[in-house]
Parts: sequence; structure tokens; C-alpha cells
Amino acid sequence: MSSTTYDSHKVRLTAQQLREAYKDVSEEARPQVKTLRAEIDDAMQGETAEALDARLCRLECDIRRCADALDTLSARLTRFADEIDRADSRVSAALTGVAR
Repeated sequence: MSSTTYDSHKVRLTAQQLREAYKDVSEEARPQVKTLRAEIDDAMQGETAEALDARLCRLECDIRRCADALDTLSARLTRFADEIDRADSRVSAALTGVAR
């Protein structure tokens, strides 16, 4: 029988990395795509400009979905780490009670 060890600190570090990735995507990638769309709108016309704008619009939506997923996963991992800590506390308290 194998046992699994859960380390809430490692889980929190992963959640933090995901929050940082969310911040990068939200504060850097999305604004860059918006800027590019505005520049294309100012500089280009016709079917090519419309096709490129449509693709960038889809990219912007994809980036938003990725950012939302990163944010959600980070929050869920943080809650999981909290549950690990609560379970650890309950087990420690139970073991302390048994040792008396």
C-alpha cells in the first residue's frame, strides 16, 4: 500500500506561481493584444484587416479564458492547502489526545 504526502507549503507555492501567471497574462498579454487591434484598426482597411482583427479578437477571448482559469485554479489550490492544514491540525490533536 502506498502513502501520499501532501505538503501545503508546496501547494501554496504553486498557487502563488499561478497568481503571478494570471497577473502577467492580465496585465501584459491582454493589453498588448488590445493595443495591436487598435493599431491595425488605424493603419489597415479591407478584408485582410477585418480577418486579422477577428483573429485577434478570438485571441483576446482565449487569453481572458486562460487568465480566468489560472485565477480559479490558484484559488482552488489555496483552499486545498487550507484543508490540508486543517486536516493536519485535526490529526495532531487526535494523536495528542491518544498519547495522554
